[in-house]
Amino acid sequence: EQLHEERLSFATDIWLVGACLYEVLYGRAPFPRQTRAERIANGTCTFEPGPRADVLAVARKALALRPDERFSTMLELKQALEGCLRH
Repeated sequence: EQLHEERLSFATDIWLVGACLYEVLYGRAPFPRQTRAERIANGTCTFEPGPRADVLAVARKALALRPDERFSTMLELKQALEGCLRH
């Protein structure tokens, strides 16, 4: 939304948490060294296989390109992560 200069919302915050989670999982930012134009054209990041498919699924949903495909609330995101911790 920020790249397209659209109105920011709670969905933007959820995306930002997803970006932080991605960095924790992979040790790098989801869009390393890309220009603004490249990020707009690409829109998605690469998810390589990892040891925790459940945590990757949470990050993938939080980083969905379309806001309506992300978690509805921060509480929903938190509960999804807590569910990963229980397993």
